[in-house]
Amino acid sequence: METFNFGKYKGKTFEEVFENHKSYVTWVKNLENPTGSLIEFKNYVLRREKQGGNCGDTNAEYSEYSNKYGNTNNYGSDNYYGYGNKYKTDQSQNGSFNYKQNGYDNKISVNKMNSSEHKFYEQNIMNEIANRYNNKEEEKPELDIIVAFEIFNNDSFKIVQKDNNNKKYSNFKNFVPKELFKILSEFNPTLKKVNNYSCVTFESDKYEYVLNNLAEKCTILGGIHSIPNFLLKCFQNYSKFSQPQKISEVTANILTNTMCSYTKEHYDDLNFLLGEKLAEELKNFQKEGIHFGLKKNGRVLIGDEMGLGKTLQALALMAFYNKDWPFIVVCPSSIRFQWKDQALRWLPHLIEEKDICVIKSGKMDIPRNTKMIIISYELITKNDKYQNKYKCIVCDESHYLKNSFSKRTKAIVPIIKSAKRCVLLSGTPALNKPSELYEQVSSIIPNLFNYNEFCDRYCYKDKNIYTRKIEYVGCKHTEELHLFLTNTIMIRRLKKDVLKELPDKLRSKIPIEIPQNELSEILLYAKKLESKKNININDLDNISLSRFNDFNSNHDNNIDEENITISQLFKMTGYAKVKAIKEYITYLIDADIKFLLFCHHKLVMDEIDEFLKEKKLGFIRVDGLTPIDKREVYIKNFQSDEKIRIAILSITACGVGLNLTAANTVVFGELYWVPGQMIQAEDRAHRIGTTHDTINIHYLVAQNTIDEVVWKIINRKWNTLTTALNGAEDSLNVKEVSKFDKFMLDLTNDTNKSYPTSLVNTPKIKRRSSEYKALINNANTKKYPDIRDFFKKDEKNTDTERQKSMDMLSEKSVDLWEDEKENDYPSYDSTHKYLEKSGTTLFEKKRANYSPPKNYDSDNSTSNILTKKYKTEII
Repeated sequence: METFNFGKYKGKTFEEVFENHKSYVTWVKNLENPTGSLIEFKNYVLRREKQGGNCGDTNAEYSEYSNKYGNTNNYGSDNYYGYGNKYKTDQSQNGSFNYKQNGYDNKISVNKMNSSEHKFYEQNIMNEIANRYNNKEEEKPELDIIVAFEIFNNDSFKIVQKDNNNKKYSNFKNFVPKELFKILSEFNPTLKKVNNYSCVTFESDKYEYVLNNLAEKCTILGGIHSIPNFLLKCFQNYSKFSQPQKISEVTANILTNTMCSYTKEHYDDLNFLLGEKLAEELKNFQKEGIHFGLKKNGRVLIGDEMGLGKTLQALALMAFYNKDWPFIVVCPSSIRFQWKDQALRWLPHLIEEKDICVIKSGKMDIPRNTKMIIISYELITKNDKYQNKYKCIVCDESHYLKNSFSKRTKAIVPIIKSAKRCVLLSGTPALNKPSELYEQVSSIIPNLFNYNEFCDRYCYKDKNIYTRKIEYVGCKHTEELHLFLTNTIMIRRLKKDVLKELPDKLRSKIPIEIPQNELSEILLYAKKLESKKNININDLDNISLSRFNDFNSNHDNNIDEENITISQLFKMTGYAKVKAIKEYITYLIDADIKFLLFCHHKLVMDEIDEFLKEKKLGFIRVDGLTPIDKREVYIKNFQSDEKIRIAILSITACGVGLNLTAANTVVFGELYWVPGQMIQAEDRAHRIGTTHDTINIHYLVAQNTIDEVVWKIINRKWNTLTTALNGAEDSLNVKEVSKFDKFMLDLTNDTNKSYPTSLVNTPKIKRRSSEYKALINNANTKKYPDIRDFFKKDEKNTDTERQKSMDMLSEKSVDLWEDEKENDYPSYDSTHKYLEKSGTTLFEKKRANYSPPKNYDSDNSTSNILTKKYKTEII
């Protein structure tokens, strides 16, 4: 029997509510687009009323048959009990009623009565009720899944599903179970291919029909997720199913691609308004971006990948709408003067240097006749006097507005909403999850949806283990999200699609080993962290980033056991990698490679800085403390001076606005769990202006540490975010470097080639082949930079170190290790592959039941080194 599992009638049956709560039934009937379990109850109500049942009438079923059989008082008429001659008694010898002759069989036993014993019409009612009972349809099948309707394109929608279990953030799948497909087949679906997978789609006109009838055909235990009202309004063929909603004229024009009068009138004068110099410089894909912005009346998010000229497109749109000047550019502090230079270069017919005001401090005032104002996010947030209403605004790196509750967002978003023209620029509009898109999208098309409506559709809810508050995490319906963005306010192109002349990226994951002493402490700290905080380190991407990213010095002092944080574990790992990073730098310098080195922690950068000064190597360093004017000088020196081979850069402070195309290699000494930040850092070298054939990206990943967990997070997040932004899932395509690869590299490498390029071109040679033996024999006659030095352990202590590591592995892992002893390169590779198949990394296995080795030197531990040198206490 159907019961309510929600609301104030939870636990009551549908029948009980239908009979006794008429006002509630009327309310449900009037719902035009019910969701979840309300769909089932509404269908129940409609079914009961169709059968003749009325709210509050306990004899409804009996009344139905009484009405059907007509007036029962005309005993003597030919139309006996309203049936005429249809059901006259058969005058057989026994005087009984012949059921078979009158169309009734004997599926159930009904006493044969003559008309003198009972009223004849009652017998007919009983038989029809019995007949209905015998022919009752089978009960609806129950499916333990969650079903969602998802817009496929303007002409069709698709059905997706996921298991109804407690597994967090499992993705909706295009594949539907056989039981569900059997039901959907009754509605005449169409199978279409999506990323090599088939999905079940229907024409958009069938949306309401399929939604209402699916619940009637089966019981979906996890519920049915319909398409939100704001999405229905955004697509022409679905808008007829949407609820009435008040939206602004600005938003309505964007949704319908309706140009304002000014745009229509001057659309054909585009080249004249842009000026000859800018019009000639624009590439075809940049012109497409400008035309897209004009169709949206100058309210657009340009999400082109880094290095595709978003600044140029924004200046072109501002030039077209120059009648609405002055305009303001809000950007990171480090690129304010780049905007000034670009404006003077490309808009000389509209702007002179005296017309541009670059806000350098909160004490500055804006001159009366200023045409262009350039200000940093920080200054406009702190100073109310700059938070005026502007008709035109450009927000560069608009993902700075990702946090709905930050002071920055609260100060700037109202300015964007009130502006007549707003151009948002970001190569990575969402760095982590779809909820970061909300403020950017809602500022361009205001009043269409609220924060919860948007995030409920594209994120999951979870409780923050620190604050105990519900937060939005993860991604879902990413293909639909991409369709929504590109159909409304965003245009996005990738370098691989529009700039065929740009070199390829070759990414390599370089495993490095850290000293045993540091590894011992990291494992102990990780074990303590999990037990004290009751968290799972492997679930880091669901932990509040504000907690994980809390690296301010005032939080690092006087850390006690109650304040153990993941940030400390992250910092310990970074410091433990310093020795390996130094060795890797030496290797690249010996190979005559000019490269960028990205780090996250200041203490790691300090160590590298001292090392390079001791070696008297030419380098620059740019981090969050580098003054803006010196940044420009450092960048120019790196680009022009051949003696400067290294740029030490902060991942978070140097991810945007820097052009470092002189380098052909990018090295990440530390990892950062936000994939968008890593990609932005890569693109400091991979951009228009580079003359290199290949850009090599090296990720240094410390084995058996938190690096392995962060590496998994980066890859998983990048896969889901690229689906939302690019419309198709993309991966980092990282070359996994094994120990055998490194050994073969030493034997086959050409000293004039860079390490990663040679690695990719290294031929596959079987270890026991004659070619392999020949290379081994010739190894001593060649002297190349030996990359094995960065990964092998001290030969004197090989057996001791191996025994320590074996003590930290599970029984099965140790057995596997012993089996591999006879091979040339046993231990880590084969063991790691075994554990990866079981979904476990060595880091996870080791920290479970770890205790320090007997010769553990606490005096030279990372904790004590950091405490002595950086006044940072690590527990």
